[in-house]
Amino acid sequence: MEKKLLNKKKKFTNKKEKKVYPQNIIVKIKALLNNIRIDITDTNGNVLLWRTAGTQGMKNSKKSTPFSALVVSKEVCNQVNTWNVQNCVIQVNGFGAGRETALRMLVENFGSKVTYISDTLRLAYNGVRPKKQRRI
Repeated sequence: MEKKLLNKKKKFTNKKEKKVYPQNIIVKIKALLNNIRIDITDTNGNVLLWRTAGTQGMKNSKKSTPFSALVVSKEVCNQVNTWNVQNCVIQVNGFGAGRETALRMLVENFGSKVTYISDTLRLAYNGVRPKKQRRI
């Protein structure tokens, strides 16, 4: 007995849905001691894009350098330039080495689209109790 094969046509769709990006974005820079992270969110707080020094191929102590902040911010700028952004708010947090470098790169790239820059770093007034001094 021979088996009959039924030829069913499969429907393939080549149409890609274009993702609609918002015109107003928030850029959050988190500069830590060991890494840097840049998040792009909409005004509701939904993350649209994020990059870290680790995702750009940096490892170990190279992630905490200002150069890694430059590389990460360039990558973010290249992605966001295709989105047709009208307004941009930049929030800086942390006290890492690449904080100023990333901020300069983003302001240079977005230019007049930046509405304001805020520093969300919380400094403790008294802080935690320091370690005891080492006796030699």
